[in-house]
Amino acid sequence: MNLLILILALLSPAFSNVSRTASPGTEPIVPAAAANANADPVASDLPQGLRRKILIIGIDGLRPDALLSGHAPNLKALIRSGAFASDASADSITRSGPGWASVLTGVWHDKHHVYDNKIDAFNGGAYPAFFKHLKEKRPDLFTACIVNWAPIRDRLMSGIDLALAPENDDSVAARAAGLLLRGDPDVMFLHFDAPDHAGHEYGFSRFSPPYRHAIARTDFLIGKVLEALQARPGLYREDWLILCTTDHGGTWRHHGEDIPSNRKVFLIVSGSETLRGTAIPNASLVDLAPTVMAYLGIQVDPQWGWEGKAVGLRQPAPETMQAKQSGPAAPPGG
Repeated sequence: MNLLILILALLSPAFSNVSRTASPGTEPIVPAAAANANADPVASDLPQGLRRKILIIGIDGLRPDALLSGHAPNLKALIRSGAFASDASADSITRSGPGWASVLTGVWHDKHHVYDNKIDAFNGGAYPAFFKHLKEKRPDLFTACIVNWAPIRDRLMSGIDLALAPENDDSVAARAAGLLLRGDPDVMFLHFDAPDHAGHEYGFSRFSPPYRHAIARTDFLIGKVLEALQARPGLYREDWLILCTTDHGGTWRHHGEDIPSNRKVFLIVSGSETLRGTAIPNASLVDLAPTVMAYLGIQVDPQWGWEGKAVGLRQPAPETMQAKQSGPAAPPGG
């Protein structure tokens, strides 16, 4: 029966009215737990026994200044209901391969050995995606990734229950919404690519209309995913943490250089158990994996060699050990 439900979720788009030409939504959609989060940075007002779940949203090539100045009501609602870093650090090799590898592995390129978008030297045996460690510690969790850029699925992922690479961002959102409505994912990673494509063709700039439109369109699709999350029949038994980040910035129509406009990225940590309304200091891409583990109460083994720390949370779940650093290690080349 569970297999049948999963198949129906993947084959049945959750919103048939979404088209490539649909106008971006104007009303932000935030899961109820996040929208009603108490600003108290210490005490938790959540009922006991809620099942903790995580949605990770990756948006390729989205500059923080363009996010903050553009039409992105859903992402801005997540910022308001959580902690936010507008000046986090990316890997010094500011390409998608190294960037997403750092997000997923918790280490920089000198350890994961992803130097370009070929990802042909990935040191995944020593530094796998955090999903592998997650499944080893909690085999009961259902994990999924739905990504536009197939190399994330094919080269970087391991130890994951469901891995899809649809043909476009609309399909990523539809598959994700379907799984949320008809399946039961515990940790899900999504990847949207439109801002990076627009940046390469028209310029990575908040003054570029096509780039701004791509951001607005991506935010609209994220809103449809969040709408599906909020419509989950069992949402009242769940507490969702939503993490959102990007892999690199850009200058003109390019990225890849070790310069501030390419390396400055953002990180959103949103939900009822976050330090709502606070800025995250000294954040970086390698902080995402430890934050996932801390929220789920899973100890980070020092032998994993992770270089970040859990950020944005009120307090880790019980029996959580964060990475033993006072702050994130500087990306190689910094």
